[in-house]
Amino acid sequence: MKKAFYTEVEDYDYWFTRFMNRQDLLKELGANILEIFRCEEYPNTVMIVFEGEDFTKFDDFLQSPEVLKEWESRGVKIEAVRHFKQESTVKL
Repeated sequence: MKKAFYTEVEDYDYWFTRFMNRQDLLKELGANILEIFRCEEYPNTVMIVFEGEDFTKFDDFLQSPEVLKEWESRGVKIEAVRHFKQESTVKL
């Protein structure tokens, strides 16, 4: 299963370094980074695609007030965060 998040950050380089340092935590939560996209027109806008079998722990973690505060302290614009879940795969 795949899940994606779209958001804006204040400083991409600052955010990216800190985000990549959290890989152990993401794996504990059952999520692996599959891809990171960066908007060409707005370089502080990113979309992260995760892959995992069960996102229950991951979703619970992301809803905690402590995590939202941490995200804000790292320059993530909470109001801009959008969550996407994989609905289907189309093979052409």
